[in-house]
Amino acid sequence: MVIWPWLYRRIVEILASMWQTQIVSSAELLQGMKVVVTGDAIERHEKTLVLMNHRTRLDWLYFFSYVFHARILNRQKIALKAMLKWVPGLGWAMQVAGYIFLDRHWETDQVHISNILSYFVELESKPNILFFAEGTDLNEGSKKSSQAYARKSGLAEFEYVLQPRTTGFTYFVNHLRNISGIHAVHDVTIAYPYDVLQNEMDLIRAGAPRAVHFHIKRYSISEVRAM
Repeated sequence: MVIWPWLYRRIVEILASMWQTQIVSSAELLQGMKVVVTGDAIERHEKTLVLMNHRTRLDWLYFFSYVFHARILNRQKIALKAMLKWVPGLGWAMQVAGYIFLDRHWETDQVHISNILSYFVELESKPNILFFAEGTDLNEGSKKSSQAYARKSGLAEFEYVLQPRTTGFTYFVNHLRNISGIHAVHDVTIAYPYDVLQNEMDLIRAGAPRAVHFHIKRYSISEVRAM
């Protein structure tokens, strides 16, 4: 590579955050979306895994607002479905920005996760990595499947969240701990008090929601037991 890898990554992160800032500006300034945050903060130079419930397909998009105001937008990475990286324009930008795309085939995902997390550590990056343990958004179909699995497995049935898939989350935490790549896990609950826009078509038709609430609970990595 002609340019120093550390410098390349910083330039790309700045460019990506400029694009993300436009999304925040559109939602908050042009469409009037209000963002309410309670609980703990994600510190600017903290390496963290952000665990969030997946209420809609668009939760990650609205989380840009929180990380923008927390001044950590340039450090955000997101674990997403691999199919999204092929979306023209948006998908290509997310690939360059270092987002983590998962195929849901553990043999290949494990290698990819290990490589990209080690890459961040080698570059002395301090990312906040957004991870959806539920694996998909909450909708009628996914809720029925989750509740059926809960009944079969003797687990509690949930109304507003899905049963989490623990393999990926466990691997993220353990691998980051082993390579000194994590300070904390932040548990984020996202909620929409007025209108719930479930997918991209809802966003196109109605615009941004009136308000998005985030409640954040920080767990130091020393509090998270090895799994």
